[in-house]
Amino acid sequence: SKTLAFFLGRRPWLSTTSLQMQLAKAYSKDMVLFVEHPPTYTAGRRMSVDVPTLKRLNGLGADVHESKRGGQMTFHGPGQLVGYPIFKVSSHGGARCYVHKLEETLIRTCSTYGITAGRSPDTGVWVGDGKIGAIGVQISRGIAYHGFALNCNTDLRWFDNIVPCGIVDKSVTSVSKETGEDVSIMDALQAVSPCFHDVFERSLQHVDLSQVSDEDLADSITAATVLDSQL
Repeated sequence: SKTLAFFLGRRPWLSTTSLQMQLAKAYSKDMVLFVEHPPTYTAGRRMSVDVPTLKRLNGLGADVHESKRGGQMTFHGPGQLVGYPIFKVSSHGGARCYVHKLEETLIRTCSTYGITAGRSPDTGVWVGDGKIGAIGVQISRGIAYHGFALNCNTDLRWFDNIVPCGIVDKSVTSVSKETGEDVSIMDALQAVSPCFHDVFERSLQHVDLSQVSDEDLADSITAATVLDSQL
C-alpha cells in the first residue's frame, strides 16, 4: 500500500512540532513529513535546559527548545534529513518494533551509500562510534510522531557544543563524511524512499509542499489526504 510523504522544505522546529501534534490528534491514516530545520537544539523529556546553556546556544545563532520525545539533547539543522512519520503504532508491531523499523530504514539507507551502519546499546544508528542517525519517538493515544534525523551534509561542528543525546565519548558522523562526497538531503530522500518501502512495506507517494506557507500547511496536508482517500 502507499503512504503520502510530504516534503516541507526548511521549517522551524517549533511550528513543525505543533503541526505533528495537530496531525496526530486528527489522525485518519499514516503519513510521513520530511523536513530540514534551521539550527536548533532540542532537549528530550528526560532533561531541562539551564539558563547559561540556553544563552550559550542562542548566542551561536541556534534555537533551543524542550521536546516531549525520548532522549536527551540533540541538534537539528541544515544538511540533516528529518523524517516524521505520523503512524499508528499498532499497525507496525507495537512501539519497540516500530522503533526497530525506523533504525532498519536508516541502516539500509546508509548501505546504499556503501556505509556499514548498525545499532548499539545507545539509541540511534551508528557507524562505529560515530552517530549518523538519531531516533526519538513520542506516542500519544497510539499514534507516533517525531521520528528520525539522518546527517547528510550537516556541519558537524554544531554538535561540538553539546553532548549529543547525553552519550559521552562518542562522536557524530554524516553520510558525506563517510563517503567523501557531498550528499544533500534531497539525495538522501531518494535513497530513504525505497528502504522505507522495503522495511514498512509502504511505497511513499511524495508531495512537495516546500513552497506552502506555515499557516496553510495543515490545510494543504488535510486536502491532499482527503483527495488521496477518494482516489
